[in-house]
Amino acid sequence: MSLRNALAYLTTLRIPPRARTPLAHSVHYFPWVGAAIGSLNILAFLALTRIVPAPVACFVAVLLPQALTGFSPLRGVIEAERGTHTLPGHGFPPGFRLDVRGAGIAAAFFCVKWASLLMLSADWRVRAVFLFPIFGMCARTTAFLMEPPARRPRGPFAARRRLRAAYLSGLQLFLAFLFPVRAALFILVAGAGATWWALRMGQRRSHGRVAGLTLQTAAVLSETAEAVVLAGLVIARLVLFRW
Repeated sequence: MSLRNALAYLTTLRIPPRARTPLAHSVHYFPWVGAAIGSLNILAFLALTRIVPAPVACFVAVLLPQALTGFSPLRGVIEAERGTHTLPGHGFPPGFRLDVRGAGIAAAFFCVKWASLLMLSADWRVRAVFLFPIFGMCARTTAFLMEPPARRPRGPFAARRRLRAAYLSGLQLFLAFLFPVRAALFILVAGAGATWWALRMGQRRSHGRVAGLTLQTAAVLSETAEAVVLAGLVIARLVLFRW
């Protein structure tokens, strides 16, 4: 079952994946997982804003998507900085070693997202809490769709799954227009540029040893896209509406 593999690969749910089902057959579920995480995030955030100060609610809003994915994005960032790459479609290698540089980079991503949420107005903040996990998953889906043709399963079934994933990711990107048009266009361009840059950097750091999207590269992609989208909203709020 392809949904089972998508949940096992992307979330902290302890669901054993089906080894005989390629992960590429689950790619069309990636955008739905992002939408589910964003929905849970905004529900928790709205509940917390009634009982705790805004800095605490924003902290939890950044932390909860990480917890729902088993903190794999932050771990992937740390391992990518160290130069560790798993095989495409496989989980993390056993054992985990935290170094100072990797922890600093992961903390920087976290702090950028937290500070950006705090700097947004209350109405923009609620929308951003819902949106940024979706953008992170769309970036990961896009990179998965851009894998080299040699790595892709062939046949009309796999092609339909990839087409459906592209359609759903593109459809969810229109959620950016929950914000004013100028801000939406700004973060769409910034997010696309950040995704492309992070993908190129991940390929360069792997030195061509791995042909395909690994968990480490996917983590860098999603974290970069989320941080850039949130920081872009702050810039849009401060700069674009002063023109």
